Amino acid sequence: MNEKIQVPQAEKIVGDVDDFDPYAYDSEKCFGEFITDPTEILKKLFHENSTLFIEPFEIEKTERDFEIINLVTDSIKTYTKHYGRNNFIELTSDHIHYFEENGVKEMTNDFFENGMSDNKGGQLIVDRGEDLETAILTFHELWHILASYTALQVTTEGEIEIYRSGFSVVKRDGSKAFFNTVDEALTGYATKKFFTEILRSRSDFQDSIAQREVDGKEVDTSRKDELATLLKYIDSVYEKNKDNFKNRDEIIDMFMRAQVTGNILPVGRLIENTFGRGAFRKLDEL
Repeated sequence: MNEKIQVPQAEKIVGDVDDFDPYAYDSEKCFGEFITDPTEILKKLFHENSTLFIEPFEIEKTERDFEIINLVTDSIKTYTKHYGRNNFIELTSDHIHYFEENGVKEMTNDFFENGMSDNKGGQLIVDRGEDLETAILTFHELWHILASYTALQVTTEGEIEIYRSGFSVVKRDGSKAFFNTVDEALTGYATKKFFTEILRSRSDFQDSIAQREVDGKEVDTSRKDELATLLKYIDSVYEKNKDNFKNRDEIIDMFMRAQVTGNILPVGRLIENTFGRGAFRKLDEL
């Protein structure tokens, strides 16, 4: 593990940088030069994504956009400090790209609906809809980058890939990710808190929220199905551990801390002690 190697978008790089295959990444196409050092590629990628204007989808940010971004960023930092994070990557508003309606879907050929985060490049892309939707989407995608623990890797195949993103773990050959559903559920939990505790209390969002309630439309705070499944699972853990926890919120906090700090071992021990050996791996099946 190369924990001393620093790149701006991650806590560390796992693997041997000497194993990097420079021909697996077309650095000449991206940067106009052939680069053999993966850390230099990552640094350049992070910088490039702050100067990039993605034609023809991206739109210029307005003063209101910057207000939303600042609100989201400040809220994420407040929440994550509670869960044990004190240091943050130096992500700027220029790393956040707002697209015209359906731009994300069009650019990604329907792979993503209206938002996506890129931990490897340190950027996020969100369709600019109504203020309420945009704030929720921006929070969700920015949580993946700013709040969640991030580690990159030089895989056994010599490529640069994600190794850890929040609660999720990627195999060393880069072929499979584990616990993605749990990670998305936890991000949905944080986003729901943001909506309930922050957006609902702000006058600049109350009209939009009230109108949805009049129309009988539920506000989509993201990943509700995944969150419901995880909370049901956490309830089952709590039922078997009532002597050790005051309520299920303490277990939720344990999961959230794991996502934010990268230390999933306490969760693993709790689940194995509760349901038996091998139970933690089955969490990937949620």
